[in-house]
Amino acid sequence: VKKSLVKMLTDSLNRRTPDCLMLILTFLRKLSIFDENKDLMASNDVNTIFHLAKFVPCSHDKITQQVLRLLFNLSFDKSCRTKMVEVGFLPKLVDLLKKAPFRAKTIRVLYHLSADDTTKFLFSKTEAVPIVMQLVINFPQDTVAKELAALAVNMSLDAACAEQMTEHRGLTHLMGRVGDFGDVLICKVVRNISQWTFGEQRMITHATEHRELIKDQRRRIKRAERAARKGDTPEEDESGREDSDNEDDEEGLPVVHSYQQRRLWGEHVGHILKMAMDCESQEQNLLVELLGTLGNFTEQDLPKGTKWHSLIKEYNLCSFIGKLLVPGMSQNDVVLECCILVGQMCCCPKSAVQIASSSLIRALHELWSDNDAEILLQLLTCYHRFLHFDETREELLYSTEAMADISDCVGRKHRGTREVAEKCLEMVLEHDRNEDGEIGELGAQVRRRRFMAHNKEWMEEVGSTGDRQDRVYRHGAYDSDDDEMGDFKYSDKESESDESDGGEEGGRAMFRSNGQKINVDTSGLSSGVEDSGDGSRGEYDGGWGQ
Repeated sequence: VKKSLVKMLTDSLNRRTPDCLMLILTFLRKLSIFDENKDLMASNDVNTIFHLAKFVPCSHDKITQQVLRLLFNLSFDKSCRTKMVEVGFLPKLVDLLKKAPFRAKTIRVLYHLSADDTTKFLFSKTEAVPIVMQLVINFPQDTVAKELAALAVNMSLDAACAEQMTEHRGLTHLMGRVGDFGDVLICKVVRNISQWTFGEQRMITHATEHRELIKDQRRRIKRAERAARKGDTPEEDESGREDSDNEDDEEGLPVVHSYQQRRLWGEHVGHILKMAMDCESQEQNLLVELLGTLGNFTEQDLPKGTKWHSLIKEYNLCSFIGKLLVPGMSQNDVVLECCILVGQMCCCPKSAVQIASSSLIRALHELWSDNDAEILLQLLTCYHRFLHFDETREELLYSTEAMADISDCVGRKHRGTREVAEKCLEMVLEHDRNEDGEIGELGAQVRRRRFMAHNKEWMEEVGSTGDRQDRVYRHGAYDSDDDEMGDFKYSDKESESDESDGGEEGGRAMFRSNGQKINVDTSGLSSGVEDSGDGSRGEYDGGWGQ
């Protein structure tokens, strides 16, 4: 660096003598091992990468080999990879894949380039996907070379590349290799493609919901305008106007396309299920990918006329997944994918009945632990699915201690965990209602635990003032034998608070502690839920977003 050797060698790349160029390129390759030289080669002052572009391709094969080796050394650095893409190396390297002598080194460089999310989509603009697919499908050995398979995995993470991989029955050929040789990396490519189709369906669902929201807002505005002109309320103006509103509301709305890959997976679902059930204990990595692929299937991906409840019965999936969930039998990755799959299976009342009648819900609850945040989040997502159906809801709430576990998650730091836990509690409050609209025992428990979560700091502060055995608080009853409730006493009856020596007036509450009254400001407290008393759900006003 101090002697400007890199700059002098870069300037010498204009020579035309092959032997001299070979010597210069070899020298640069050895210098590129050191960070200082590598940074200098990527800088605008020297710009070695720009000068290398003219040698790819060139008529001298050995020079091309040396350039590829130099590019491979430089491609470990993100700034160098960005520079390679900027000077147009990507289409040139893809063309080199067609030439066998350069293929191995080119694949390694392309693999590094595909590691950047900003570069993945550029592969779909070249011939990279069809060439790589042909190399994978026609690979002579049972297991595809790691560099080639890793390049295919990275490309399949991009939506455009994944779509190209499914063309010309590409998915069928990939499934054939997985079924014949059990190649884990190729199965990971299949899983990434299933992730793409799952993402497409979610985008369509969100777009449809957004479209309906716009239509509803337009209808409300039009009704309000008509009511203002006539002097009526919007409710009185609704009759006889629905058809005309629907016709007018279609104008200018965003177009929502239908799901184009509806039967892409139909012929492969049964094959994937059989492979997963036939996996031995030594093939845990393959089982992870197969279960992950199944967890991305919706009912639109299943064979025509087939639903999840029929697959559960045909393949006895509840028993199969129950064995995998036995503690100590499977890796954490397998357990995680099982949780996702169970949540995906519980999508209709018939499948909910099958899951509730099995031991799956109790087996999932036994997995509850603070050690793995991912498993915890997926368990909460499963619980949320279970709460949508009567059978699974009763099994979850009354046969396990899931209610306490869900409530404990409300105060966690992880945002996603808090969100799903709050959604689960909202479902409990929505369904646990008496005929008169009053909340039931579980709903009252939800309110108490929410109060504990949202006012934890206040309760700790009050607890530090003295003995709390005889304190009375107006919002809820905390039994002394409940560890989470401490020594606080709660009652819904005003008479109880009146009969005690504590009371409340003007946003302040009085508590008894060791025979003395303590005035505490309660104006900033949150009950965690607002209940109108008429059976309608209150809105949560906590501190979580999204």
